Amino acid sequence: MGAGGVLRGAEPDAAPVRGWIERARSLQSVTAEFRQERHLRAVTRPLVTPGRFWYRADGALRWQLGEPPKMIALRAAAGADVRVIEPVARTVRLFTAEQAGTQGGALALLDAGFPESYEAFEKRFRLDSVERDDVGAWRVTTRLRENALAVAVQRVVFVVGEEASQLRSLEVWLRDGSRIVSLFTGLQENAPVPDSLFHEETAGFRELK
Repeated sequence: MGAGGVLRGAEPDAAPVRGWIERARSLQSVTAEFRQERHLRAVTRPLVTPGRFWYRADGALRWQLGEPPKMIALRAAAGADVRVIEPVARTVRLFTAEQAGTQGGALALLDAGFPESYEAFEKRFRLDSVERDDVGAWRVTTRLRENALAVAVQRVVFVVGEEASQLRSLEVWLRDGSRIVSLFTGLQENAPVPDSLFHEETAGFRELK
């Protein structure tokens, strides 16, 4: 092991990543609050927005920003379309699964913390390094394999708890020098998550193309 806790060799040791993914696969649901920080080059302090997400083993996902929510992203099941709703502006935008996964910018990273297998993770990310930090967590630094997103995203860092193999934060480093950091708190596992959370009434909303 080299300085700073880096697992060195021809390839990074993927054992911590495999352990995290294997544990995540055993869960029926995950819910948490998070603090999203947008670090911009021209701004000294980050722009902070509270948020919350719900994830279920069937791939259903709800990710919302703001309190009350300013943006809600919904997916009813794995492979389903993604709806992005802005309640204040009363707008809704629909992304197919393919668009959300390859063209939707941040949408493609909404469920990055819930890979279905290590093989699926490898198809999406290239593992660059695995480091142990000073607070008992692994910093897993990756690069996206998809060219469409890699144009804007320099690297994605998953911070995973060493003991419980839980995702503590997600860092998206952009090529313009900014980054988006989501810090997760109040994580609950296997709590009941009703279907109604993955649906939102948008009658009368303007549909954006």
